[in-house]
Amino acid sequence: MAAGALATVWVSGPAASAVGAGLAVAVFGVTSERAKALLNKRAEQRETLPRHVLAAGASGRPRRVRELDDPIALGVHPAEAITRAVDGRTVVDRVPPYVPRDDQHRLRELADAGGFVLLVGDSTAGKTRAAYEAMRALLPDHALIVPAGRTSFTAIVPAVQAERRCVVWLDDLERFLGAGGLTSNTINRLLDSEGGRDTLVLATMRSREHDRYSAREEPEFHGPERDSWRDARSVLELATVVELRRGWSDEELRRARAYADDPRIRSALPKAGPLGLAELLATGPQLTRDWRNAWRPGAHPRGAALVAAAVDCRRAGLHEPQALETLAELSEHYLAAAGGALLRPEPLDDALTWATAPSQGASSLLLPNDDGRFLAFDYLIDVAGLDRIPQATWDALVARATPAQAFDLGQAAEQRMLYPTAASAYRNAAGIADAEVALAWAISNSGEPLSALREVDELLALRRATYDPSDRRILRIRWAQAYCQMLAGYFTLATAAFAQLADDQSRLLGRDDPEALETRREHAVALANMGDFPQATQILEEIIERQQTVLGPSHPSTLISQGYLTQLLSECGDFERALKISTELCAAWERVSGPDSPWTLRGRGGLALATFRAGNPARAAELLHELARDRERVLGTEHSHVLLDKCWLVVFESMAGNKDQATDLLAKLIADRRSSLGESSSYAVLAADLITLIASGGRPSGTGMRQRLSDFLRACASVLGTQHPFVSALRHSLGELLPD
Repeated sequence: MAAGALATVWVSGPAASAVGAGLAVAVFGVTSERAKALLNKRAEQRETLPRHVLAAGASGRPRRVRELDDPIALGVHPAEAITRAVDGRTVVDRVPPYVPRDDQHRLRELADAGGFVLLVGDSTAGKTRAAYEAMRALLPDHALIVPAGRTSFTAIVPAVQAERRCVVWLDDLERFLGAGGLTSNTINRLLDSEGGRDTLVLATMRSREHDRYSAREEPEFHGPERDSWRDARSVLELATVVELRRGWSDEELRRARAYADDPRIRSALPKAGPLGLAELLATGPQLTRDWRNAWRPGAHPRGAALVAAAVDCRRAGLHEPQALETLAELSEHYLAAAGGALLRPEPLDDALTWATAPSQGASSLLLPNDDGRFLAFDYLIDVAGLDRIPQATWDALVARATPAQAFDLGQAAEQRMLYPTAASAYRNAAGIADAEVALAWAISNSGEPLSALREVDELLALRRATYDPSDRRILRIRWAQAYCQMLAGYFTLATAAFAQLADDQSRLLGRDDPEALETRREHAVALANMGDFPQATQILEEIIERQQTVLGPSHPSTLISQGYLTQLLSECGDFERALKISTELCAAWERVSGPDSPWTLRGRGGLALATFRAGNPARAAELLHELARDRERVLGTEHSHVLLDKCWLVVFESMAGNKDQATDLLAKLIADRRSSLGESSSYAVLAADLITLIASGGRPSGTGMRQRLSDFLRACASVLGTQHPFVSALRHSLGELLPD
């Protein structure tokens, strides 16, 4: 037995497995086929595990918690390095003494009890260090399993179930959620206590990521994107959450003063106020300043561009480290946009050295891993005022993404209302569940509803052969089908489809189910498209009342319904009430989603339109000029919402009597569209392009679409003259689109 035991410790994973298997057969006579299969399976698992676990030992077995005494290896941000004398040796110390947090006692109780514990807080709030210290203090003899990525759980579950006592460590939990990743079923399997197993799943997550999965965020997701969101939310609902504040309490600072003999803590204490002590020790603010200052000519502009590329990779939904070649390729766009050669960028090797150099011996802007890949320091992702992600970055990431990564990119693009980019990403997500529905949804919102409708029709026929009609997956595809029918102009079909689906959902899910309420809302919109504004308004008001009771007045789904109500009220001539609700809605969206949320921007657009309809085009133009600047900054110059703003500015300025301003705006709009569509584009092509944009630029449509198009034609004729070739082309295209 001694020889076998030593082999298990010292021999490599595959060899140790073979020795163990042979010893079992020799000693115990385990020769049955079933036993051999079991041993072979265990040997295979032992061989496979090191590829999926970051903290596996040399034998392929998981290490014990007490064997890992380096918190940095588990994700703790290092602090400034200092040297200490230990047993006559000089050692470099990058981890200051741990100062217990106010929630430490509760965290220890939860960790000791096992289960799924999640620490939530801002970047550098001290989440990972608090979790590490609790685990080390209470569970030193537990096996420690650290998944390498979100596709590792198939290999990890059997390894966890083979241990009587185990900690599964999930630092930055968002990295493990999404297509092919952690599910609620996986969590339940990990925590299965059969045979007296004691397992703790210990995770951390940034507050901004955790907030994405609050109930109020659900309406911002649609179709398969919503299904993926719900899968992730179902994981989080299993966790007991401990929130760690960014700022430190007076009591925590008092405890920190007991460790003032450490020069790093002593130096940080006087600065601790709005910034937490952990944040200062990790040098987050200093790194942010370093990054911003590096763009100066002759400083480190290429290094700053590498960091910008890595930050945007994470903002685009890719939370795993990226290859240097990827970051170097992406960085060229950021360099060119900032000034290119005029910045005198340094060589790539120098840029990487600067970006990975620890600030004051602590964290670095780019964090390298053992595979030669790099991850942006998570503090930078939440820095205020970041520019929008360039289209070149989206395109490059989509082109090189795996199917699972492509689905993540599609979701991130869709949340920003970048529907063409989302469609491009979903096309590369073959094999990911419901990627086809997500693709159809993105295509329909990109202005190609007929193409999307064909895909949804085919998919629904396939799914009906597999699932019961009452299955939520069928109900959601039916919703997508009706939605595409409406966008394609098949208003009668869409009205009937939404009405039937609303009845079915109310019967199967309950009349107040959030999805049933949303379907009834879309039924009201479909009725408005048919021109039945009074009935549509009545239904929508009833839905809003139920949503305010069931979901709350500030729930995004309630706010979306109110946005449609303002449009319907304007169609019915109740301009005063439409303006009042639009004003309240803008404030609510900013409070709920933040100033740069696409929904907040859309709400501001609704306010400008309501102001115009209420008879104040001059004020509407002021509001829209402000919105156009913000929307272009957030969404980019080619986004359909930005182009619509420019169309409406022509209308508003013309109606306000500012003919010169309207003329300049229209001339620039025509020139910009010609630049995008081709310099040889005729007025007929330009007119058709803008009419299509305006016609699809808002709901309800029907009569409202006619009004929008008529307003634009009238404004163009006012500033250019009725005989101008562009006005003639507009009139001709309108006659084809809306024959009376």
